[in-house]
Amino acid sequence: MIFTNSITGVNVYDMEQGSDDWKLHRLGVVTASRAHDIIKPGRAKGSHSEARKAYMLELIAQVCTGLVPESATFKQAEWGHENEPLAREAYEALEFVSVNQCGLIYRDESLRCAISPDGIMEDRGLEIKNPFTSQVHIATLLDGKIKPEYATQCQYSLWVTGLDRWDFASFDWRMRGRPENRLVVIPQYRDEEVMARFDEEIPKFCAEMDEALERLGFKFGQQWEKI
Repeated sequence: MIFTNSITGVNVYDMEQGSDDWKLHRLGVVTASRAHDIIKPGRAKGSHSEARKAYMLELIAQVCTGLVPESATFKQAEWGHENEPLAREAYEALEFVSVNQCGLIYRDESLRCAISPDGIMEDRGLEIKNPFTSQVHIATLLDGKIKPEYATQCQYSLWVTGLDRWDFASFDWRMRGRPENRLVVIPQYRDEEVMARFDEEIPKFCAEMDEALERLGFKFGQQWEKI
């Protein structure tokens, strides 16, 4: 794990998530929430998904412009942000742990891959979801399963950090009855097959991205030159 951006000299671990500086230091970087787009296969055998191409173009645009993309404000996103501290406190009480918060963690000195965890501890990380609708939370509560893209997000976080466990937590304070109705924790453990998939697909993705950048007269890292 790397906590300092070698190009800007900034310690990204101590950044506040959502701040302008945090957004800048994520430019052009593969992050956990979109990792599923990279490894998701296309319809034809051996092909890649259209989501992979779209994500690569997004990252290329960020490098070429050095600009933080406009982010739409949704009620769902606001709900998640507002309730994250409550979810973290509930998780700490359930697991009897103290959760550390941080801004950004790079996988290595290439700065190509990074995560912004909702919490991190010595032996595990934490991914929190605060569903806008209780139906989504209840489905997770009853099924004990999470969406494939969320599972990939947790596995990517394990790949970046080298940890062996990443807890997925769904929280909804509106649920009445037993306390466990409000918080469900589904541990995700390191899957070596997925790690091997990342080992193969992420470098390939970055290489293709670099080829496209070179054709445009750019290279990765230039998105931070003005900082």
